[in-house]
Amino acid sequence: RRPPRSTLFPYTTLFRSKVHNDNTKAGIVPTMFNNMIGYATATLPCGKFYIEQIAGIGDLVIKVTGRAALFVDGSINNTGNLEFNLSPGAEIDVFIRDNLAITGRATFGQKDRPAASRVYIGGDGDVMLVGDGEFVGNVYAPRSLVQAVGYGAFLGSLFARDFVCPGFADFSYDMAIHHAGDPCTTPTPPPGTCTQCGTCTGGTACVGGKCGACRSDADCCSQMICSGGKCIEPGTIY
Repeated sequence: RRPPRSTLFPYTTLFRSKVHNDNTKAGIVPTMFNNMIGYATATLPCGKFYIEQIAGIGDLVIKVTGRAALFVDGSINNTGNLEFNLSPGAEIDVFIRDNLAITGRATFGQKDRPAASRVYIGGDGDVMLVGDGEFVGNVYAPRSLVQAVGYGAFLGSLFARDFVCPGFADFSYDMAIHHAGDPCTTPTPPPGTCTQCGTCTGGTACVGGKCGACRSDADCCSQMICSGGKCIEPGTIY
């Protein structure tokens, strides 16, 4: 038996975000993406942001520079590409009240930090996940049929009513998702230090609280391996 809709999506939080949000400091207008034509961009710092929907024809790039939550009161339903570009240490939670339907490529995060991108879908429409060789992110769509098209690798996690993949599908689960959701007040660690997997750059690993050379695969994020002291994707040749 399918649980009632009200238990699947934080509608109370969505309603509050319509009134209490950080739109002003980021220059976000709730209607700015209602009828997109062409190319559009926005930057989300740390905070909570509210928009009515994402619709139209065109490409949208959203730069995320902090721990951000984006509440979409309707659907994301546009023809074009959608990209969430995360800065080092940034995270994004996207709460979609209705459906996610994109005709084009969808990129919700960086493949070296899948746990930093989370997408929650409250509607029951079919979800088509189209990535550039792989899909990155954690998707919660308990009322939807999720179909995989155009990629053979899923970096993150998926919770859906049904899942269909016409060909090969490979899932890599990022254990760092268990540490997601730190508040905005969390202090930034000093340069060269780290607190969890995925917070170091340049192929370095978080070992003993410092970014440095990896010693084994266990020092790297779950979808990476240790080779020559660097965390790399399987199959990468240096």
